[in-house]
Amino acid sequence: MVASDSEAKDIAKVLCEWMPAEYAVDMIQEVWNDVGVVTDNVSLRDSILLLMYYLEENTKEIDYGTELEV
Repeated sequence: MVASDSEAKDIAKVLCEWMPAEYAVDMIQEVWNDVGVVTDNVSLRDSILLLMYYLEENTKEIDYGTELEV
């Protein structure tokens, strides 16, 4: 099952509470490169993409190193 919008937002928020937003984006991009592009699990792939979307879209307007406002 693909993560819901609210679940992806919650995950993005938690990641950015524990690390700078720039690091969270880099980490999820690495997860995509190592897992997302090779998995046959469509739900996993789509969940990673959704999380990447929320992290990347929401970090465009904030300074790296600040918490993500979701």
